[in-house]
Amino acid sequence: MVSVELYQTKHGFVHLLIKPSSDPETYVVTVDSTTGNPMFVGIPMDDIFPDYGLAISYITEKFESKLRLKGEGLIGMAQADNQVFIAIIDKSETSGVLPGGHTIKVVKHVTFYSINTSNNKQAKNPFEDFQLNDNHYFCETYDLTRLYPSKFKPYEPDESFCWNNGWTKPFKDMGIRNCCITLMQGIGYTYEGPEKEYKIAHLCRRSSVNPGTRYAARGLNSKGSPGNEVEAELIFFKGENWVSVRWRRGSIPIHWATVLNSKVSSPIHCVDKENYFEGTPEYFISLKERFGVPDIRCVSLLQTNEGHSEAEILEYFKTAITRLYDAGVDNVFYTPFDLNQRLHEDGSGEAMNDFVSYIGPMMDDAGFNIGQGLEIKELQKSLLRFNCADSLDRTNLATFYFALFVTAKWCRENGYANKVDENALPNEVVPQHIIDFLAKSFVECGNIVAMLYTNTPAIKVKAIKKFSPSLENTSNDTAITLQRRLENVMNDHVRQRTIELWTDPTPLTWSHRLSHTYIRVIEGAPHMIVENTVSAFKLEKGTLIIGLQTPMLLTAVLVMFLPARDESPHFMKIETGLTIDDLSEIANLTLPTIENAMWSRYRVGMQEKWGYSHKGNKFIRFIKFTFSEEKPIVIGNIKIEAKSCPSQAGIITLQDCKQPDEQTLKRFDYGFNGFVNSKRTLSDALSLEKLRLGLHVPDEIRVELALKSGISPWQCDSFSRITAASNDFCCNCMKKLQENEMIYRMRQAWLLQGLIVEEDKLGQPKTINICQNCIDEIFAYSHGTEPYEDAYRTAVKPPKSPTITLPFNEVVDSTKDISSNTQAFVYKGNDKILTEKFEVKDSLHFTLSFTPNSILSFVCFDTDTEFQVKIQDKICQKVALSDNRIIYKLEEPLISNLVDFEISCDGVHSVDNFRVFGSVMEINEQNPIDIKNYQGKVISYDIPVQMFTDGNIRQEKCQILDKNPIHKFVVEMRVGGPNNLSFVIQFKSQGKTVYEKKIILPETSPGNRMSFKTDCTQPCDAVVVNYLDRTSFFRQPLFRFIYKK
Repeated sequence: MVSVELYQTKHGFVHLLIKPSSDPETYVVTVDSTTGNPMFVGIPMDDIFPDYGLAISYITEKFESKLRLKGEGLIGMAQADNQVFIAIIDKSETSGVLPGGHTIKVVKHVTFYSINTSNNKQAKNPFEDFQLNDNHYFCETYDLTRLYPSKFKPYEPDESFCWNNGWTKPFKDMGIRNCCITLMQGIGYTYEGPEKEYKIAHLCRRSSVNPGTRYAARGLNSKGSPGNEVEAELIFFKGENWVSVRWRRGSIPIHWATVLNSKVSSPIHCVDKENYFEGTPEYFISLKERFGVPDIRCVSLLQTNEGHSEAEILEYFKTAITRLYDAGVDNVFYTPFDLNQRLHEDGSGEAMNDFVSYIGPMMDDAGFNIGQGLEIKELQKSLLRFNCADSLDRTNLATFYFALFVTAKWCRENGYANKVDENALPNEVVPQHIIDFLAKSFVECGNIVAMLYTNTPAIKVKAIKKFSPSLENTSNDTAITLQRRLENVMNDHVRQRTIELWTDPTPLTWSHRLSHTYIRVIEGAPHMIVENTVSAFKLEKGTLIIGLQTPMLLTAVLVMFLPARDESPHFMKIETGLTIDDLSEIANLTLPTIENAMWSRYRVGMQEKWGYSHKGNKFIRFIKFTFSEEKPIVIGNIKIEAKSCPSQAGIITLQDCKQPDEQTLKRFDYGFNGFVNSKRTLSDALSLEKLRLGLHVPDEIRVELALKSGISPWQCDSFSRITAASNDFCCNCMKKLQENEMIYRMRQAWLLQGLIVEEDKLGQPKTINICQNCIDEIFAYSHGTEPYEDAYRTAVKPPKSPTITLPFNEVVDSTKDISSNTQAFVYKGNDKILTEKFEVKDSLHFTLSFTPNSILSFVCFDTDTEFQVKIQDKICQKVALSDNRIIYKLEEPLISNLVDFEISCDGVHSVDNFRVFGSVMEINEQNPIDIKNYQGKVISYDIPVQMFTDGNIRQEKCQILDKNPIHKFVVEMRVGGPNNLSFVIQFKSQGKTVYEKKIILPETSPGNRMSFKTDCTQPCDAVVVNYLDRTSFFRQPLFRFIYKK
């Protein structure tokens, strides 16, 4: 049985504990309550446990978590309206049990746990109106999305009949799809005969490929799937032997729609006369492949009288069947039966007799599927597909007649018939208790399909009740028909949006504020520095190295900085990489002096937006912080924000621009001078951007040239100008647009956002308005954007992490694998040793780094020869296992986190699945410094100056009257919204720059003051601040200055 528990920590994380029926292990998924994104890496004893109770103890004791929800099935996670929802089934009822003890359960109640991912007021749950309860079923231990018998695992469904595909995708991407149940629409009922001689199962599964309401999901959609398509089986079990009959029902498989011209007019069925046949051959080919039958017989229940509203779709359906032969599909046959007319003329009993006598021969020819256990010995010879206009009431009744007929045939063949006379009617042959089961299940199936499609119960159920007098039914067909019309007009558009949201939810962003579980401190500080505390720590060498448990994209670092003291850092250099000996600098930041301890966020992963030098987005595992040159410093806690890529699909990013040669610089300098001497409109900036991209010149060089030329860097950056463009002005000439003026629109390119494309290119981030006078000039620059994007586009994929090679129940010497990529890394040597097969030529030396205080017991790997293995120069004892697997064991366990290995052999041989086994001791870390010892002092400054702002070019200026050099400048964050964070500040004297500094401010609380010391020795008469942020807003912080006396 599946067990699901949701725990909430006081530090802003949610833990999902899932014990699937399919696995002995228990999984722990950590969800960040700020972003709503889940994290699972597969670390033994961190997020995967051999025992459910052990997982609970770990979560409650280590994180002080409290139980919030408990359920018996996880539907999954989905995002909508700035909220992430976790859906847990907390009540279900058994509706059937298949042979082998596979229990089918009906969903009775679902609880949604919501995480608000924005600062806005939490909105209503948009999923709560999706009709889950009583209409969906699941089986934890058997795959019911395929025809019986299925050899697939329950967590490997046919997604065409799974209704929580979008909800399970996050777990599928993380490699733990088995944690979620497979949700199906329809019924899964079983009935056991007297003395348990036999069992009958009625399975109906509704397709999820064309989801929608009655008038929205008609006929074939763009995926070639009919609306309201249902696959059904009737299975008869006797011991291990079974026989079954399979059929389909659905709306007419051509392209057509129903149109309501007004709320009071009658609906009109309209065929897409040009494209009606598109996808029809492929649909029938897919049926033949799925069912393995030579023939498909379409039983059409449409009304056949002339002038009826169904006449047009009937005519085109018959034409489509005729055209199939020319399309190479020669196994589909058309059989009409106007069920409404027969019911009207003859009543329910006679209608069944007419139906059986008319299509009985083809039902006899179809035969049964025959099998034993999972083996199929014989397949039915043809497939019947039933349809009316909606695949609702007539279809449900006709398939009931069909089921009664085949059940009568089975009863005759197995000795359960009331009458054996060949002329006896099906209801005279089948025992009443079986008829009662069939009638109840078909009425229930009809109601569920009708409720999901029309939001009303089924009609024509009285015709079924006639065969089962004990069946309760108080429905009124006339009232239901009127209710359906009301639903079509008033509510279907709301229901349609809910269905679309449910089946295709917004993808998760996979951005995380990492729990300390997934961060490892390698050098420089105790592990507490990355935990959810507020403390101070001394870094003796001024550096800190941390590792991530899986490769990720770094997006931001948060550091708790403390008020000024001798041990306070003045800069922060950040280096990252996949291996510890190959780190690249991504930022070198000037740190301010502050009044009080404050959290500071630096969005180093959003380089294009916040003024950082572009270093490209790369997957990393190690982050090195340098705060001083070999001097002790004191800082507070550090938090990491990063983006994972569990699907291994990678990301699309930009290639880096390399440092250009002298000739290239001259060409760009010449083009830049042309911009300086132009009108500096958007078209001029676009021309400069295309030149820069064509020459592969980095952004930083354009900024340098702008500052030397005395113009705003923002003004010559087309990316910034497009991002900040106002809808009230022409983006090129900046003329105010009039209400009745002809306006043209262009769009910002998706990848190279300093370029533009035509407006009809959907999915672009930003629209800009252009006046009639400028459109020809701007339109010319929209041409040729795609070749530039193709040249710069590059795909970055995360490196593959190895899987754990030994399951929990295969433990040697009470140890565990401590060398998976989540717990160890190659410090020196071939970095593929822990991830891939590698070769050894005579001998190979390498060094591995493990979790601090690791106890090593032995190494284990696959090979076809004999090796000598040394660990820390000590020869290991060989122990052979099966299948070329060998253990090399230390005489005494080794305690170390940095271990040298030497592997030797004769000649060249390969090694695969190299693993180290051992355990980890408890770590007694140094106590942190009490943060109360770091009390702040108010930053004082001289008389404030008046800054003059030009928002059109993102620049501020002020005059300086004091004759002393500026010693410090103070920045105060404004209240009322986000501030611009990156700028270049220049001190000028008689027009010449005497001091220049690029500053990137941290995101911090409004009102916080930060002072920056300058090394300026000359007085100045003016200060110029040029902002570099590429933002739509412009809210500059406040500046104050302190002078040398």
